[in-house]
Amino acid sequence: MKLPTLKNRWEFQRAYDQGRKAWNRAFVVYALPTPESVRPNPQHWRLGLTVTKKIGNSVVRNRIKRIVREALRLEADQMRNDLDIVVIARNPAADLSMWEAQTMLMKTLDRLGALRTDVAPTSATSTQTVDQTHASK
Repeated sequence: MKLPTLKNRWEFQRAYDQGRKAWNRAFVVYALPTPESVRPNPQHWRLGLTVTKKIGNSVVRNRIKRIVREALRLEADQMRNDLDIVVIARNPAADLSMWEAQTMLMKTLDRLGALRTDVAPTSATSTQTVDQTHASK
């Protein structure tokens, strides 16, 4: 399933200016309710991704974008349907595995209140944290 996306600069700017913000070492995430006038599908949230050239070359940047899209697609049933979500990748995102990115994003989205409360968490969000994984190595 292809995720609805933010395409215009003003949509990103609106999230930066008016949205709630949470971050971790690899991502900065903004969440803001989607205005009724631009909501393409009331059954789904919209995603905006920003990965700057400071992160790496195009291969690295596109890999990060694929990983973030897939991580959020797998958890789409847990997301609130009325939000615009903007994810900004930081340098450490280039070294993350799919599972680590998914866990970090879901914890950050949970802090923002972007997850539905009527859905049980999936295995990625209910398993051990990334920090515990690194500590056991």
